[in-house]
Parts: sequence; C-alpha cells; structure tokens
Amino acid sequence: MVGRKVKAAAKRHTAPAFPAQEPLHWVIAHAPPAIAAIAVATFVIIAFDPRPPVEIESVKINPETVRAGENATAEIRVKVLRDCGGHLTRTLVSEAEGHPTQLYDVVKSTLPADHGKIQTIERPFHVPSGFSRGPAVFRSKIAFHCNPLNEWWPITITAPDARVVIEAASKK
Repeated sequence: MVGRKVKAAAKRHTAPAFPAQEPLHWVIAHAPPAIAAIAVATFVIIAFDPRPPVEIESVKINPETVRAGENATAEIRVKVLRDCGGHLTRTLVSEAEGHPTQLYDVVKSTLPADHGKIQTIERPFHVPSGFSRGPAVFRSKIAFHCNPLNEWWPITITAPDARVVIEAASKK
C-alpha cells in the first residue's frame, strides 16, 4: 500500500505545472544551438566562396597615343559570371619614372547584365597634364563584394596591363 502512495506522489511531482508551456520550454532549450548551427553553416558557405564574378579577357587603351592633359578610354573585355558589386581602381605608371599615378578616385564598378558572354566595358580616364611623356602602362584592379564577408576580404582581380604612349601636352 505504501508503494502505491509513493508512485502516485512521484507522478504528481514530475508532471509539468503548466502543460501548455512544455513546447515553449523545448523551443527555448533547442533554439540557441539551432541558430548557432545555421550561423556557422552560413559563415562557412560564405567564407569558401572565392569564385571571381568576372573573367577579364583583355584591356586596350583607345587611342594608343594620348597627349598629357587629354582623355583616353580603357576598353576592358570581360566575361560576367555572376552579379557582384565592386570598386575599380585605375593607375597609370610611367615606364621612365616608375611610380603609379592614380586616375580619378575609385569609381563604382557596374557590370553588364549578360552572363556568360564576352562584353566590352568602356571606362574613360584623364591623363594628368603633368604626366611624363613616353611609354606608360595602364593598370586596373577590381575589388568585388559578393557577400558580407567580402566587405573585409574582397575578391580582387587584377586586369592585364595595357600599354599607352603619352605625348607632351599641347601648348595653348
């Protein structure tokens, strides 16, 4: 008889005081590990996605001979693989002096919409009037931001160098 009373008392004390709250306790207990697992999986997927969004085929300067103080256009042939924002940095390096001159400030890069096709992006630039005459090299680098992690570690692509000849500025 005493055994039955002990079993009945044990059943009364192990049952939840409010049965409707039992699912809520389960959610509270299991939600933080599930959220952490989703966050870690997302970070791993983002971290191991270094695929470049474009393939740069070639870079050509038009015209090939430019007077200092005048404009030229860089024709960049690219194959767009996916949509990503980025920043294009362009520099002109005199072969005589060897130090780079940045052209403009960094400009926002916009890619053509046709994926998988080779297309030409034209970017005009101004040759500084004080730039030394002679052969020079046009260099461009694009830093892409395809996901939030790329804000700290962008996917950087360096385009092939393009040669240009700088003539003395015209006297006015």
